[in-house]
Amino acid sequence: MTCNSNRELTDGYVLCQECGHVEEYTVERAEGRETCIRCGAKFCGCECCNGLARVNLQLKIHELNDREG
Repeated sequence: MTCNSNRELTDGYVLCQECGHVEEYTVERAEGRETCIRCGAKFCGCECCNGLARVNLQLKIHELNDREG
């Protein structure tokens, strides 16, 4: 189902295909056996979605830092 099912990432992420929620990469999440806790949709852990998830996390970190001042 996913394009990275032949390799397991050691520091990767999965991206929810509906709401954009990010979780740490697991085979179960990447293969659709574990769904998003926010909306119930499936995750994707391909290299493209891993990259988007990393950007998403970086933006959230910057947003939190800006709020703190």
